[in-house]
Amino acid sequence: MTSRERWTVYPLLILALGIAVRDKFWPASLMRARSLAVETLQVEQAAVAAQLIVPKLKANRIQGALLETNDLSIMASDGTVRASLSGQFVHGGHLILYNRQGKPVLVASVEPASDTGILEILSGEGNPLVQLRSAAGHGVVNAVDRDGSAVCVLGSDGQTAGLFLELPRTKKVLPLRTVPIPPEAAPPKAKP
Repeated sequence: MTSRERWTVYPLLILALGIAVRDKFWPASLMRARSLAVETLQVEQAAVAAQLIVPKLKANRIQGALLETNDLSIMASDGTVRASLSGQFVHGGHLILYNRQGKPVLVASVEPASDTGILEILSGEGNPLVQLRSAAGHGVVNAVDRDGSAVCVLGSDGQTAGLFLELPRTKKVLPLRTVPIPPEAAPPKAKP
């Protein structure tokens, strides 16, 4: 081999060996690709710069500053739904807590007719037993019997406060213990 050939071959040989062992001495810190398809990927830490789109995500723990979703279900390890939160309703959000059998027992939502909040405690069959609500700007507590035939109401209608018995089937309201609200306790009327 001539000297001229050596000056061509040996540098190329050293360059090829350097390229082959480069990642052994200096691991790559950044890899860019338009598309990456793998069967299994294990990482210690992953950062997504713009948006993560996945059909299904399974994780033991997810931490974040903000979670935006339309619906959220909290499941037990056996797959039973324990709680659900939904923002899909036109009138507002909806939170439901479930018992061990997966039946709803507590509902917090918005009443569409009055656009006010309501909290309901339900029986095992799903019937409301206790309701906390706002009626005409006044707080009301309803205690309902199991079949919904009688409701004991504690609250105010603006002029009278007290305890009432409501019979929904006959559409009767019977005052059990009531007292008129004194004018000094009522909010002042605005001047026209």
